[in-house]
Amino acid sequence: MTRKYSRNFYEVVWPWRRMRQSTNSDVWKKALLQALVAATVAAVMLYLQHTLISAFILTLASVLAVSGIFMKPVYEKIELIGAKLGRLVAIALAWMLLVPFYYLFFWPMALLRRGKSKIIFSPSQSPHSYWRPRATEHTTDSYKRQY
Repeated sequence: MTRKYSRNFYEVVWPWRRMRQSTNSDVWKKALLQALVAATVAAVMLYLQHTLISAFILTLASVLAVSGIFMKPVYEKIELIGAKLGRLVAIALAWMLLVPFYYLFFWPMALLRRGKSKIIFSPSQSPHSYWRPRATEHTTDSYKRQY
């Protein structure tokens, strides 16, 4: 039996896929903006004398601009590949950075703090009771205006 509605948590909280469909003018504006930013990064890399990476980024900017203006399905595929690549990079960075950070910082601190808790978990060994007598007797009038 299959479920009729199969939605992820983020689709319920923030339905960004259904917000609005992009039109052709939106696609080419977005593609040109991305190509402009990529070309700026390529110019900075060229200024820093990194010619190979600058040529690669400039080629990517050209492909983005041409596909965004003339070939919308190709541009959408490039966007999908970029989104999947971004997700993979995010997962890899989370595992490569956060796990070592935990074991280098939090785990040693926990080992140093072990046995130095300020909370007393065992009851006192003295024979007296923990019961404390009430100071005053409360009446129904004291509950009417508590504050």
